[in-house]
Amino acid sequence: MIRVDMPPKARQQYREMEKEMFLELNGEGIEAPNAAAKTVKCLQIASGAVYTDDAGSWSELHDAKLQALDSILTEAAGAPVLVAYHWKHDLERLLKAFPRGRHLDQDPQTLRDWNAGKIPVLFAHQYAGRRQHTGVFLALVGPGTVPANYRTHRANPADSGRTQPPGVHSPHYRCRHYGRNGDGAAQLKTNSAGHPARCHEKERRTMITDFMTENEVSKLLQKKRTALYNLRKKHGFPEPVLTHPSRYSRQAVEKWINEGGVNRAV
Repeated sequence: MIRVDMPPKARQQYREMEKEMFLELNGEGIEAPNAAAKTVKCLQIASGAVYTDDAGSWSELHDAKLQALDSILTEAAGAPVLVAYHWKHDLERLLKAFPRGRHLDQDPQTLRDWNAGKIPVLFAHQYAGRRQHTGVFLALVGPGTVPANYRTHRANPADSGRTQPPGVHSPHYRCRHYGRNGDGAAQLKTNSAGHPARCHEKERRTMITDFMTENEVSKLLQKKRTALYNLRKKHGFPEPVLTHPSRYSRQAVEKWINEGGVNRAV
């Protein structure tokens, strides 16, 4: 996973859309009528461009992920690279930034040329990229709106029929709730009191698009719940807590333990 710093202006636009469900761009207003539309708009902003109307017009906001992809292609040193994209404006920007790449279109010859190793960089939509069997590197430049497709590309690259195991590269943005420790492993960030930062479902969805895969976030959250559950159970916390583990905070549990369980922490 390649961590990418979202430009400050784009980060501000992302947060404005996330909070207000509205963004003013080049004198035009972009409105998200519901939570689902807001999620899509935030994903587009993270990708680098956003649709401005229903006709398909779009505006470019930044090229942070394109720069990250450029470093991936440089490291590939001529080896075939499959680049999975999601939106049409992603494809247009990719073709402009990397003219040597080709789009996996409806022409069967394109797929035959790719499988024969004649195409150095192939741009394929996430739904179509599993019909090939070559490529040393797989770059996922956008998670899209269906996490299952994203996880499938990352977790099951061998199922696509490739004859060579690919290296998977995925540019992600840094997250305000999660980070990496000294060994590079993902870990929860803590607040000023040293306790894990709270994570609501809305923030969890944001974290998936900003930094980590949904599977990584789920594992971390489950690890946190299990540790807290075991702590309560070990010290004989009242039964309602075991059936409703989110009812008490870690601070409340530790307070209850320090007081010997005499006063029930609420």
